[in-house]
Amino acid sequence: MNEILKEKIKQYNFYHRIKVEENIYTRDFENEHFSHRKIEERISKLDFQNKRVLDIGCRDGFFSFYAEKKGAKEIIGIDNNISKGAIEFLIPHFNSRVKMYKKNLYDVDIKDFGKFDIIFFFGVLYHLRDPFTAIKKCSDLLSDSGLLLIETATFENIESIPLVYIPVKDSPLEETSCSLFNENGITTTLSSLDFEILSFDKFITRRLSLLKKFIKNFFWLFFNIRKFFNVKTFIGNRILIIAKKKKKKKKN
Repeated sequence: MNEILKEKIKQYNFYHRIKVEENIYTRDFENEHFSHRKIEERISKLDFQNKRVLDIGCRDGFFSFYAEKKGAKEIIGIDNNISKGAIEFLIPHFNSRVKMYKKNLYDVDIKDFGKFDIIFFFGVLYHLRDPFTAIKKCSDLLSDSGLLLIETATFENIESIPLVYIPVKDSPLEETSCSLFNENGITTTLSSLDFEILSFDKFITRRLSLLKKFIKNFFWLFFNIRKFFNVKTFIGNRILIIAKKKKKKKKN
């Protein structure tokens, strides 16, 4: 039986390392991004019981299946490049209620799936040329007091003002990494769209004194931006934000 499963798994190119059976996984090693297990650790205490969950950029469904195990009553996954392995193998094998659709976030409407209690937005935002519209779309798709969970790449070269760095080419990360907020930029954007930040976690902790921060921001003003954002000088991180959509005030 184990050998049959392993042969089936080999038919697909999985991105996520998902446990299929004891000692059997969709891939031998984790992919190049270290964030998945860190996210899992940080969201383990959230209440998924009877919640509707939207998984944006679901890939093979690592977090979709996670939400299902945690008691979510309905899980919708969307991705531009839907996982054949998830559709043909994982969902039937797990007898899962997860549903996946080949769909672009910008094209999703409330009438398609309704509103959600929790939205996963992991590893997607920094690949989007229009991140503001994407976050606004998430807000539209969330119920009042719903949770938006964002994991994304950021830059830390300057922190004193809200910024988003949008390289047209020569991205300091992979080629498709085109929208990199700093902490001030992403939190200000979320606040402007009526989100309350519940938690903000950096995956890489750097202990900088106030003096070091001042010096770093001071020199940013004098260096040519193009040179400053060269791969060698880029200071990046990955973050996880949990934000709650504020309830709309009832009109009198």
